[in-house]
Amino acid sequence: NNKQMTYSLRLPTNYDENKKYPVLMFLHGINNTGTDGNTLVHLPPLYQNNADIVNKAIFVSPQATDKDLWASNGTGAMAYGLLQKIEKEYSVDKNRIYIMGLSMGGIGTWYMIQDHPDHFAAASPICGMGDPTRAKDLVNIPIWAWHGTADTTVDYNWGGATPFMYDAITKAGGKMMIFSKLDGVGHDAWTPAFSSRAHLSWMFSQVKGSHQDKTYSMIPYLTIVDSNGKVVISEKDADTVRTREGTGQDTTKRDLMLYLTKDGNKKLSAAYEKSGGKPFTVYFGNKQILTFKATKKTEGQVLVIRDVFTETGYTKYIQKLNNTVGKN
Repeated sequence: NNKQMTYSLRLPTNYDENKKYPVLMFLHGINNTGTDGNTLVHLPPLYQNNADIVNKAIFVSPQATDKDLWASNGTGAMAYGLLQKIEKEYSVDKNRIYIMGLSMGGIGTWYMIQDHPDHFAAASPICGMGDPTRAKDLVNIPIWAWHGTADTTVDYNWGGATPFMYDAITKAGGKMMIFSKLDGVGHDAWTPAFSSRAHLSWMFSQVKGSHQDKTYSMIPYLTIVDSNGKVVISEKDADTVRTREGTGQDTTKRDLMLYLTKDGNKKLSAAYEKSGGKPFTVYFGNKQILTFKATKKTEGQVLVIRDVFTETGYTKYIQKLNNTVGKN
């Protein structure tokens, strides 16, 4: 109908048209309709906690011009057309198309997977509602839905809200839906959803046709990478992560200590021996912390990363790391 749609598009870091990339489509809420491209205002928690995961995907966020709840015969159809356009114009892994949305966008996410259940590898509707009568169409798609029990905007107790969709899909035989019921939380279910490392690890592990279920491997925060870009170890190779006062002159800095498993220590020792003096790089998410060279074989099973965190900033890092320590 000669309508136009504004959208935001972000390509992966070092995009290479010879590689295939997953796509993550994000549908915004009702207050962000328009043509100004302002669809990303609620995403800081996503990038603060999971930028290293999201930045490996083609990220697209259409902007609805109408407050029609991403209707199948309106802006929802335009958004789906945009997704098909992206798939044609960029190097896309069509087995790894993901969709998430919040509020009106959560409703739109339900609409999208109800209308196109075979198109997506996984979906995450956040504080949305769908059509329980179409639950049978959704039994074969992994869904992780989020909703606060105190939500009165997209009311938690409305007939199509998340708990009703969960019950309907389960009764229809679905076994791949995860429902995060947020007790006492109001409409803002997106902050915990976007902050969850498990949530994004789950989503990006889903591959249409080969791996679509509740299982997933937690994507680590802390990685030690060799000069070839290969991850040598992560916090998943440690039993415990601790900090101590820094050993340098800056008294505001702290050391990070990884108590490695025997297998983790073997992997690090082998990498040191093969490095030929070339540097290793330590990353936290997509942030480069430091670069170092291994001068000798490791001794003991404690890897100390010296003077890398400030006194005020280290706590949040430790909390994140301990959520993934030793988890596969």
